[in-house]
Amino acid sequence: MNSSCSFHLFIFAAVIFVCCLNPTEAATCHPDDEAGLLAFKSGITEDPLGMLSSWKKGTDCCSSWSHVICQLSDRVTLLYLDG
Repeated sequence: MNSSCSFHLFIFAAVIFVCCLNPTEAATCHPDDEAGLLAFKSGITEDPLGMLSSWKKGTDCCSSWSHVICQLSDRVTLLYLDG
């Protein structure tokens, strides 16, 4: 393997390593987003499908709450509440 190919392989492996280093910390719920979503939930009078049942104070809204999508900067970017 020539040195150019070895260098590119090293860079590729380094990028993969950094990206996978700690995926659990990739997105954690921003406190303002958690507060806003819990306020939204408190205004819902009926949830017959239980879509918001996993939304609990003190749990991570990015990894534990159903129907919530976060970006890597820990901010909620999407709610999908079809039904």
